[in-house]
Amino acid sequence: MLSDFKPGPLFLEIKTPRPNLDICAESKKKMLYFQALFEGQKPEAYLAFPYNPFVYRKKYDHKFTKQIMDLDKEVLMGEEMWDKIGGTGTYEELLEIAEEAKKAILEKKKAV
Repeated sequence: MLSDFKPGPLFLEIKTPRPNLDICAESKKKMLYFQALFEGQKPEAYLAFPYNPFVYRKKYDHKFTKQIMDLDKEVLMGEEMWDKIGGTGTYEELLEIAEEAKKAILEKKKAV
């Protein structure tokens, strides 16, 4: 849970983008508990995937997630998740940092 999230209490159940049916059900239960616990405080609860192996949201097609979750209202994927945590542009900034780290590692390897 992020306690410094400005709009209100935020809960992200971070999982791999292809969770099992029992994981989806348990995540949904946690999300509902969280929303009940913070009722009246505008709580937000999501199943969150750090990346989307299907690349585009509209192409996401994992049957267990689709059975349990409302994909449009309860699931954050990739850029949506990172930007929800850190604000608009966080995802792009993370990619830039990763690219800088990659270049530094490659340069270090060349020097050895």
